[in-house]
Amino acid sequence: MIAPPSGSLTRATDSPRRSWSGLRLAIACCLAAILLGGGGHLLIRAAGVPIDEAGLNESSGLAASDRNPGVLWSHNDSGRDAELFAFTDDGLAVATLTLPGVDVVDWEDLALGPDAGGRPFGALYIGDIGDNRGSRRFISVFRVPEPDLTGVVPGEPVTLTASDVERFDLTYEDGPRDAEALLVDPIDGAVLIATKTTETAALYRADLTTDTVLERQTDVAVPGLVGLTRLVTGGAVSPAGDRVVLRTYIAAWWWPVAPGQSVADAMTAIPERISLPLMRQGEAITFSADGETLYVSSEGSPALLGSVPAPAAGAP
Repeated sequence: MIAPPSGSLTRATDSPRRSWSGLRLAIACCLAAILLGGGGHLLIRAAGVPIDEAGLNESSGLAASDRNPGVLWSHNDSGRDAELFAFTDDGLAVATLTLPGVDVVDWEDLALGPDAGGRPFGALYIGDIGDNRGSRRFISVFRVPEPDLTGVVPGEPVTLTASDVERFDLTYEDGPRDAEALLVDPIDGAVLIATKTTETAALYRADLTTDTVLERQTDVAVPGLVGLTRLVTGGAVSPAGDRVVLRTYIAAWWWPVAPGQSVADAMTAIPERISLPLMRQGEAITFSADGETLYVSSEGSPALLGSVPAPAAGAP
């Protein structure tokens, strides 16, 4: 475990400027949804299955379990308790996992990766990486072993407490960045973070076993009609490591990863678009455990879970 640097964390607060930014984002997303083909359903209803978990109303990250077939995990955004929520792919609540002693600054994304012993997909990685004002001295990634939920009845959720939580505090090599997309490379276990910006996104990398500094890998060309439609709000690497996806409020974009190629190198190419279910402020995305489906979720109460077929591995 890496000890945190001295000093306090900075929590973003609401302001008139931020409210105006939110309004501009909503307007831009509506216009983009119309222009990208979603306008026919824009005012009808959001797509997806309601997640029957009252405690989850700002679903910001999403991960599909490898250990517990048919189960997904999610968490709330900033200002909430340190909890992970497990539910089935048809929305039934399964478990709440509490992380004792963990303060939530701005949880933004979730991924599966190797546990402390190196077992593939044995742990959940939580990205406390949001930084609206670009002022945090460091960001944090928490790693917790995924519990075995065998015997738990969907719809009759249990409450669990994590017994082993690791915290890794990281700084960007070139100063604070706002980000909402945390990826874990299943091939080498490295953590990758894609920034959230109206300009060109940047991809950073760190090996949690050796690094405390996130090194910039490449710029990522996320297409969009205007800057606000290029804001990256989530991402994932396929379980086989052969595809990577980033999502925005409007759509998702994916890159094939060739054998022996790094995720960063793959993301220097121009991505292909994936149409997503229309949702209110959709932020999270993940591959299913078999890599054949992409799941997405939305903020709101109840949170919604949607899905689309994942692109096949190989060149688009």
